[in-house]
Amino acid sequence: MFETDRVETHFSGGAEAPELEDYHPISPLVIGACIAGLASVLAIVHPLLWVVPVVAAILSICAIIGVSAAQSRYSGRSAAVVALCVAALIGTYAPARSLSRERAIYTRAQAKAEEWLSLIQQGRVQEAHQFTLGPSQRFKGPGPLAGHYLPPPPTSRRNANSMDPSSMDPADMMMEPSDSEQIAAFLQEPVTAKLVEYGKQASIEHLQDVSIGTTYGNVAVTQRFKVSGVSDGQPGSFEFLVTSTRWEALEHANWQVGGFKEVK
Repeated sequence: MFETDRVETHFSGGAEAPELEDYHPISPLVIGACIAGLASVLAIVHPLLWVVPVVAAILSICAIIGVSAAQSRYSGRSAAVVALCVAALIGTYAPARSLSRERAIYTRAQAKAEEWLSLIQQGRVQEAHQFTLGPSQRFKGPGPLAGHYLPPPPTSRRNANSMDPSSMDPADMMMEPSDSEQIAAFLQEPVTAKLVEYGKQASIEHLQDVSIGTTYGNVAVTQRFKVSGVSDGQPGSFEFLVTSTRWEALEHANWQVGGFKEVK
C-alpha cells in the first residue's frame, strides 16, 4: 500500500495585494452629495429650487467631515469637495441672475412709466392713450393721430340709434366705444385728470417697486410714484400705482402702460 500525499486542508489564500489592503469604499454621503451637486443646476430654472444647492452643500460638508475622520473606512473626499464647489457656484449664480433680471425689468418699466407720465404732463394725451392700449390696438395710420380721435360722423350714430333693437344682432348692439369716447374716459380718470391739472411744472418721483407678476404670459410690473406740484394755486402732491406690461409673445418686446390707481 502506497502512502498517499498529505493534503493541506488549510487554505490561507496567500498574501493580499497591497492595493487591496489600501482600498476604501466610496462614502454613500459622497455619492449623495455628487448627485445633489449635479441637481443644483435646477436652481437656475425657478427660485423655488434654490434650496437644491443648499442641500447639496450640506451633504458635501457632511461627507467631507465623515471621510476626513481618522478612523473612517470610506473615501471620496475629493469628489465631495468638487460637489461643494459646484453647489456654492450654482447657489450664488442662480439668485444673482434672478435678481439682476428683476432689477433690469424694474428699471425698464420705470423708464416707460415715466415716459408715459411725461406725455400726459405735456398735454400729449393722445400719445399717452396709445401707450395704454395693447400693441395690436394702437393706431398705425394712415393719417395723423389727431384724426384718429375725431368723433365719428353724426349720421353713423343716428343710424345706429334709429334701428329697431329687435332686428339687430346682439353682437352689433354691444358697440365698443369710439376712439373719441375712449380718450374722453381716459382724461376723466382721477390720476390722468390730476396730472393734466398739475401740468409740466410738477415733479415725478419713483417711490417703490411693488411687484412683478405675469398676465397671460406677459410680465406685469407694478410701481409706486409720487407727483408734487401746484394745484389751484396751492402746493400739493398725490401718490399712485402704475402697472406696466411687457408683451413678450411678440417678435420684439413691447410695453403697455396702464392700470394706474391712486393711493389714498
